[in-house]
Amino acid sequence: MKGDTFGHTNRRSIVEMFRPPSGYRLDAAIGTTYSADFLTLTSIMLAFVDAETEDDEKLDIPKQLFAVTRLAKKMLLFVNRSNILYSGTRKSSRIYSIYDRIIREVSFEKGSFHPKVWLLKYKPRSTPSNIDRKPVYRIVCSSRNVTANNSWELAAQLDGRKEADKQPRGSVGVSLSDYFQQIQSKAGNEATVFEELISELPFIKFELPDGVDKCSFDFQWPGGGPLLRAIPSEGKRALIIAPFLSSTFLDEVCRRFKKVTLVSTRRELDQKLNEGLIKRISPDIYCVNDDLSAEVNTRLSLHAKLYMFDVENQQMMMLGSANASHSAWRGANCEAMLSFSPSMPEQKFMEQFVIKDAKTRETYPWIERYEMEDWERREEESDDEKIDATIDAAQKTLSQFEFELNYSESENRLLLRALQPQQKADIAAHGQEGLEFHVILISLIEPDADNQWSRFEISQAFSGGIHYEASVSKLTEFVCFRISHNPTKRSKHIVLKATQHNFADFLDTRDRELLRSELSASQFAQFLSAVLFDDNHRARNAVESLMKSKKPKGTRTADRMFGIFIEDVMLSCTEDASRISEVSGIMETFDGVDAEGHTYIDGDFRAFWAEFRLAFDSARKG
Repeated sequence: MKGDTFGHTNRRSIVEMFRPPSGYRLDAAIGTTYSADFLTLTSIMLAFVDAETEDDEKLDIPKQLFAVTRLAKKMLLFVNRSNILYSGTRKSSRIYSIYDRIIREVSFEKGSFHPKVWLLKYKPRSTPSNIDRKPVYRIVCSSRNVTANNSWELAAQLDGRKEADKQPRGSVGVSLSDYFQQIQSKAGNEATVFEELISELPFIKFELPDGVDKCSFDFQWPGGGPLLRAIPSEGKRALIIAPFLSSTFLDEVCRRFKKVTLVSTRRELDQKLNEGLIKRISPDIYCVNDDLSAEVNTRLSLHAKLYMFDVENQQMMMLGSANASHSAWRGANCEAMLSFSPSMPEQKFMEQFVIKDAKTRETYPWIERYEMEDWERREEESDDEKIDATIDAAQKTLSQFEFELNYSESENRLLLRALQPQQKADIAAHGQEGLEFHVILISLIEPDADNQWSRFEISQAFSGGIHYEASVSKLTEFVCFRISHNPTKRSKHIVLKATQHNFADFLDTRDRELLRSELSASQFAQFLSAVLFDDNHRARNAVESLMKSKKPKGTRTADRMFGIFIEDVMLSCTEDASRISEVSGIMETFDGVDAEGHTYIDGDFRAFWAEFRLAFDSARKG
C-alpha cells in the first residue's frame, strides 16, 4: 500500500489482489473462509492464473478448466462446514465436482470457522530478466468471504520476501506460521501444499505500508487465548464498524474507552442495543442504509469489520473477520485480524466515509444517525426473517451430520448414507417447522429441473441409503442439500463433503473423463494454448487458429508450427518445465474424438510435440 495508505482513493478489487505480480506465477495458495460459492472461487482461480473473469452466463469453460487443472495440486481452501453454497444458476454443475480436490471443510463443536485469510507464494518466471528476483509471499486479510457480494468490504495486502534469519516473535510471518500450523491440523495427510510454506513463514519479512511503524497478525483459535487481548485495555476513543453485534462486547469496549463511535445496520442496532448502551454511545451511533429499494447511490450493504483505537494520541487500526460480538472476541470462533499503527485518525476516516460536512454534521446519503427514538420504534422481526432463521438453524443441524459415499463400479452406482442414523429425529423436528430436505450429488444437478429433487428425500439416507446412478465421470465428494419451506417457497442450497472410502483411485480417471465431456474439439484448442502459453496472447491466438484452420495442400501442421511458434513453446517450457509433462498428460487424455466426432489432436500436432520434446531434452542436456 503506497501513498495515502488508508485513504478512500486507495482501493482495489480483492480479486485483483490475487493476481501475480508482473513477471511472476502462482506457486502455492492456502485460503481460509467462512463461506464460499463455486462461481466466486472460480473467479479467484482465474485471477491466480492471470486470466480474465466473466459472469456466470458467459463463463469460459476452457479457461475454467485450465485454472482448475493448473491449481489442483497448488491450492487448498478451508471452509466452515455447511457453508459451501450452491446458487443453482450455472448451466452445468459437473465441473464443480473436481473442486473436491481443493476444498476442505472445518468444523468445531462450538463456534464457527470464520477467518478470511489467504497466503500466497509467487515464484518469478524463469526468464533472463528475472534471474535475481526472489519469490514473493503475500498475505490478504479481509472481511470478504469467497462469495458473490456487493457489500462494503475491507481488505489489506502485505507482500514479503524470505530473509536468511528468522524474524522476531510477534512479527507477521511468525504469527502466520502459528496460525497455519493450526490449519494444517485440519488438513489430515494431504498437507503437501502447506509443508514448505509453513516452514518458510518465520523467515518472511513483510513490507510495511507507508506511514505504518508496526503491523501484527492476531488470530483466535477455539480453546486458545481470546482475540480480545489484542484490543488496548484503555484509551480515549474507539470506532467500531461491524454488521453483527453483541451487547456484551459493546459493554466491554465502553468500559475500556472514554468515547465510542458505532456503525452497523439498522436491523442489528434495533436488535442488539439496549437503552444503557445508547445513552453511553450517543450521539455517535450510525446506521447504513441497506434498503434495496433505495436509489443506488443512497444505499450501502455493510460487511466490513473495522476497529480504530486512540491510545495516548497513538492511532491503531484492526481489520479482518471479527464481528463486534462475544463469540468473535471471547474464544468461541476462529478469527483473524491485521493490526496497523499508527493508522488513519478516526476524524479523517469519518470525513471520508461518514460525515459529508464537518460544520453541519451532515452525513453521506448512504448513512444516517441512529437515535434513541429509532430504537424505541424498532420493528419486530418479520415473518420472512423468522423463516430464514429457521432455515439457517436447519443448516446448522446438517453441519453436525457425517455422510458416507460408496461406489459400485460394476453397477455404476453411488450409495449415500448418513453415519448417525440416530440423529434422524433432529431432521424430523425441523420437518415440524414446515421444512423439507432433499439431497443430490452436485454432479447430477440439471438446471431448471426442479422435479429432480423430489426423488431424493434426506430421510432415505438415514435408513437404507440413497442410490444414485453415476458413471466414473460423475463421481464427487460434494453432496448438495435443498432446504425448503414449502408454505412460502423459500429455500436454500448448501453443499457438504461426504466421506468416500472406495473411489479415491478413480478420481484421476474422473477428472480426465470430465475434461473430455466438457470440452469440444474447438474448445480444446483454447484449453491447450492456455496451458502452453498462459498470458502470451499472441502465441495462444496463433496455436488456436492453427489447430482450427484447414491445412494447405501438401503441408503439415508440424511444418507450420515450427515456423510460427516453436520459439514461443521453447521459451514457455524453459520458463516452466512442468508444462511438458502437463501437455503430454493432456494429449493422452484427449486421444480420440469429441461427442460430434471431431478429432481433438491431429497426427501432425502429435508429431510436432514428439519432435519438440526430443529437441528440448537435447537442448537441456547440451
